[in-house]
Amino acid sequence: MKLNTAKLITVKSSAIISLIAASFCLLSLSAWAAQEARPMEENAAVEVQVQRLSNELRCLVCQNQTLADSHAELANDLKQEIRCLLYTSFNR
Repeated sequence: MKLNTAKLITVKSSAIISLIAASFCLLSLSAWAAQEARPMEENAAVEVQVQRLSNELRCLVCQNQTLADSHAELANDLKQEIRCLLYTSFNR
């Protein structure tokens, strides 16, 4: 009987540790997502220009879509590059 109790405690402990680890991962992921959404807060003028240009420029992968409409990885990279260029030009 003691052996089964010890195994039960071990199983419960590992389940609790797994739950804590999963919770930590979810909290880390939400913190990362919040960090990714930050550019709008940093400089609204840059974001307005990024949106304007993204609505005018065409995606090289999705030929009939703008960068704003495209979900291609290249479109996201181009929007980020536009954001970086505008941010540096606004901070000169």
